[in-house]
Amino acid sequence: MSELLPYKARWQESLAEVVVAFQKKHLEVDEALDQITQKMDDFIELLIEESLKAIPDSSVNSLREDIAILAVGGYGRREMFPYSDVDLLITFDTHGGAFVEKFSSEFVRQCWDSGLKLGQAIRSINDTVSLARDESQVATALMETRLLWGNPELHHRLRARFESWLQKSRRSFLDNCEKSRKKEVDETALAVYSLEPDVKRSPGTLRDLQLIRWAGFARYEVTGIQALADCGGLKPEVAEFLIETQYYLSTIRMNLHVHAGRAQDVLTRQEQLWLTDQEGISDFEGQRAVERYMQQYFRKADFVARTSHRFIELCKPTTFQERVSARVYRRIVDETYIVLNGRLNVVSHNVKEVISSLESILHAFTVAADHKVRISSRLIESIRNHVSDLPREISPEASSQFIALLNRAGTVGTFVRDLYECGILEILIPQFTHARGLLQFNNYHAYTVDEHTFRVIEGLDHLSKESPTKEIFAKVRQPWVLYLAMLLHDLGKGYEQDHSQLGAQIALKTAARLGLKETDAKTIELLVLQHLSMSMLAFRRDTSDPLVVAEFARTVQDAAKLRELYLLTICDIKAVGPGIWNDWKAQLLAELYERTTLSLSGKFDKPNLEQQLKTTKEKALRLYAKSNSNAEDQQRLSEELNAMPVHYLVSASAENMVQDMQIAMRLTDHQLEIVDRYDEDTNTLELTILTRQHGSERCFHRMTGVLTAAHMSILTADIYTSGSGFICDRFLIQDHDSPGRPLPARLEKVRENLAKAVERPISFEQLFQKQRRYRTKSEQNPISNQRPHVSMDNDTSYHATIIDIFAHDRPGLLFTLSKAIYDLDLSISLARITTHVDLVVDVFYVTDLDGHKIKDDYVLTAIASRLEHVIDEFDRHGYRLFIT
Repeated sequence: MSELLPYKARWQESLAEVVVAFQKKHLEVDEALDQITQKMDDFIELLIEESLKAIPDSSVNSLREDIAILAVGGYGRREMFPYSDVDLLITFDTHGGAFVEKFSSEFVRQCWDSGLKLGQAIRSINDTVSLARDESQVATALMETRLLWGNPELHHRLRARFESWLQKSRRSFLDNCEKSRKKEVDETALAVYSLEPDVKRSPGTLRDLQLIRWAGFARYEVTGIQALADCGGLKPEVAEFLIETQYYLSTIRMNLHVHAGRAQDVLTRQEQLWLTDQEGISDFEGQRAVERYMQQYFRKADFVARTSHRFIELCKPTTFQERVSARVYRRIVDETYIVLNGRLNVVSHNVKEVISSLESILHAFTVAADHKVRISSRLIESIRNHVSDLPREISPEASSQFIALLNRAGTVGTFVRDLYECGILEILIPQFTHARGLLQFNNYHAYTVDEHTFRVIEGLDHLSKESPTKEIFAKVRQPWVLYLAMLLHDLGKGYEQDHSQLGAQIALKTAARLGLKETDAKTIELLVLQHLSMSMLAFRRDTSDPLVVAEFARTVQDAAKLRELYLLTICDIKAVGPGIWNDWKAQLLAELYERTTLSLSGKFDKPNLEQQLKTTKEKALRLYAKSNSNAEDQQRLSEELNAMPVHYLVSASAENMVQDMQIAMRLTDHQLEIVDRYDEDTNTLELTILTRQHGSERCFHRMTGVLTAAHMSILTADIYTSGSGFICDRFLIQDHDSPGRPLPARLEKVRENLAKAVERPISFEQLFQKQRRYRTKSEQNPISNQRPHVSMDNDTSYHATIIDIFAHDRPGLLFTLSKAIYDLDLSISLARITTHVDLVVDVFYVTDLDGHKIKDDYVLTAIASRLEHVIDEFDRHGYRLFIT
């Protein structure tokens, strides 16, 4: 092994020369790739010579005649990135010579021991061509090959056999390439607008540029983008853009490899920040520098993805079956349109007329909708090529056609995407141009603004067909109003102004542009302006409070707008990214929707609160009486209920009240009981800590420490203290260590630690260190430019001051904040934990030690200032106590 080290060191030294020259900008990326390839050729030749020492000298010339060592794949194309795989094919005639196996084994060992990441195959010419028929990856690797060592005649024979097969099997080859590409995208869950794209594999990146070259070789027998333009396969301006994008993406990939010191193709958020800084891009008019950098990336990727898809379609020869099918099954509509295989095309001599005006184009979309098919790729391409010639004014006819398309619930997403792809949507709504490829640089959103918007619309298409939301959707009188609001809801992003307020202004401008009625315009404006309000209220406030619900009811005005806002909110959250929507959020939103519906009908309002409390208590007493007829016990339970705070009585179910009060009746001083209830529907665990132990009413921070250290996420926490000294603290939790119901042993350990925390202070730093769960995630600096802050709300709740704390999520944060609130001599009655873009939002309902709201402005300011100081200290170094 030691004798091989000089070879490994020699290769690393050769590679370093090119890398340094590239870093110093002495080499452009194409020059760097060519030099790395050439140095790899020289190094492979060196390893071949070393491997030949294992073969008798008299047999070397014979071996040279028996085999051909070929560079294939990216190495064959002379596109060797610093840490790319070295793709080699050792091929031979039918049987090979006596020393082929021995040499190949030694050569492969030499490559691996020298630090090369080898992708090798050892096959006969027959086997190679046969395998290429069945596996597109083998076929595409053979598109561009180079002889490194061996018999040139074998190389020529392989090329001739492969190219002969390719010309005879062009259609199956292209179908297999397309299928393989789709599988690659599906398996890696990639999308053009994924916010951490893979510059090699994501749609619209280097793989799609390769796909264009492969399809071009199969169709035109030339390699290279420029060669395709020269032979008429691509328009010169398209080829020019693709060549520029090839250079652009190759530069990014080279930088990723060099910066990471290893094979790195994913453009992570940290790498995006680094590359933005390298490019010297700055913030501009409310858009972060990194967002501007990535918007350029996404626009290029979008063009490449669309071009690749259309080019493949154009390169495919039609099969005999397709030609027969076209004659038998195609339908001619209005002597203008052709409906075939789920697509709408246009009779060739009518294309110019169909794409001549906005009205005729929208009519084509209407015909497609009538026949439940999509616009063909060829027609979309024709529209896109002509879209710059169309007038920018919107006629009443065009407006009516667009609204009619938006009214086709269930299929709107499909047509909106096609309108966007061909450029028509940006004529109808010019502000969409700004949203194209617009990045939201945070860990919360998984897609660009435009992609997110289309997913919101597709979400409503699904909700319109699924229970229970389809029953709500059925009551929406004008679906197009809701769909249009969804199209507009995020178009205010990427500016300095609040995006909801700016979006509402854009909504009014769009309504005027489309000539909408004032009532419809006002509805769309309200939906856009308030599109975040329902989720913020449901996830951050106590919606069992009738005052909170009544204020929200006044905002939405009527049941029709409430339905639309509810559906918009669901779709908006679902479209943020994978894993954002869950059953707990669905339940909170549904509760707010139902309570607001009641409030709008006058059945859930403050004047009825006393009656509501009376009814709730009576229901609980009747339930208890069914299992216990003892009058004294019933009286005791009634007394315990009367001693409970109002927010307990309006939020707990009758069943939970009975169970809690029974425990309260049997608890004596210093006793503690913990009850767990697991909800399979929401995959949440409810832990209720009940005690009469003195001092436990202010140990919330200790309990949060225990639960967080156990890797349990606290979704909500309700803290109730009765007039009789009974304490009931209820936590709703998601357990990250248990995909289903937590194991009994785990729950018992949590109970044990909770009991200790209630009884006396314990060392939570040691408890967190013992778990050691968060090291990798927590050592990364937050990527958000949003500063943590604290806001005080003294208006929403009549019984408590609400503290909203926005901070970067780190282990130990909730414990640190609740401990700080404890140190400020404040009591927490309710807590909720949610997210706001890239920050976690910890919401605390607090009172002073006498149970009163904090009313002094000076004290409110001092509380906010102290908590902001705590967050700052925690962000700088305090969190390390919990991870090291």
